[in-house]
Amino acid sequence: MVTKRLAHCITLLDAKNKEYASDDDKLANFKEAGALKGETPEKALWGMWCKHVISIKKIIDDLDRLRLVPTTKTLDEKISDNINYLLLLEALITERRRAMPTGPTGHLSYPPFVGIVGNTEEEI
Repeated sequence: MVTKRLAHCITLLDAKNKEYASDDDKLANFKEAGALKGETPEKALWGMWCKHVISIKKIIDDLDRLRLVPTTKTLDEKISDNINYLLLLEALITERRRAMPTGPTGHLSYPPFVGIVGNTEEEI
């Protein structure tokens, strides 16, 4: 089940990359959305992801209250979307970490709303 799910997530990410990502930056939409709203790309991603989290909550509520079981297609879509948002969040945070200097205590430090241009990992 895990192998099948992750393979589906990769297929979905590839398809969505063609629709939403620029050729040189797979995370560009989150960065642009954050800039438009005056917030970090991670915060922008969270705002977009909340819709998908609420969909999962609705599935759980429907199971609990109404004893409604989602279709395989619906469950597949909702689970995959949430996994992919976690992967995209990891990519944004990893990219930010690589672009930031290390402070005197060894911790990464940055000013708010640091802009990061381009990707540094092929997996992103």
